[in-house]
Amino acid sequence: MKETKLPPNWGTDPITDFIEQARNNTFATFANLKSQYNPLASIDKLFRDITNNLTDTKELVPSFLLMRSHSSFLCGVRLALSGQIPETYMVLRGAIENALYGLYVSRNPKSAEIWLNRHEDEKSKQQTRNLFSYVKVIRFLKSVDKRSYDATSQMYDRCIDLGAHPNERSVTSVMNMSKNDKELHYKLAYLVGNTPALHLAMKSTAQIGVCSLDIFQNVFRERFDILSISIKLDELKKRL
Repeated sequence: MKETKLPPNWGTDPITDFIEQARNNTFATFANLKSQYNPLASIDKLFRDITNNLTDTKELVPSFLLMRSHSSFLCGVRLALSGQIPETYMVLRGAIENALYGLYVSRNPKSAEIWLNRHEDEKSKQQTRNLFSYVKVIRFLKSVDKRSYDATSQMYDRCIDLGAHPNERSVTSVMNMSKNDKELHYKLAYLVGNTPALHLAMKSTAQIGVCSLDIFQNVFRERFDILSISIKLDELKKRL
């Protein structure tokens, strides 16, 4: 890989300095936490195996949502490795929701037109909101694949608790408190290093990647089987 030359004044303002710190964290995490990183690479390969083999599929909208789920997973990987922990869970929620939408559309073809016409008018927008509520799509997964539902709902709740919503743990999981005789200090980390919060974020990213693929297996089952993704996915589940 060709090394990119940094542009002039990079890192001299707070934003680019923050990005540089995040990049350095990413290098450190990659180098020092190989056992946590390797499953992420394996999951990414399975995503690429299926997205690169969708030729002639009739499931167009689910295919688009599969790619968006993969993209969200990759964003989760990038944020987790950099130490942006609560933000990791924001995008991982998106990986799950794209997968749930993909499954729902695949089994309810008329819903694809409703989804595509969301912005036609206010009525269409409300119709889409009603049809694709989280409660509805997660219950649909339960009716299709109870085992996948159990794992997915657990991971979705973890996302909500740890960053996808501004709940208590999204703050306290990256907070440190110190005090002396006169003062009490709170420090809220925007970037964290090698901590339990980072380890959990990496594990959660892997688990949610597997959950998303597991949901899409119900959409593209024949292709998953032909490409041996089903077998490899089962092997990953045992390791996570």
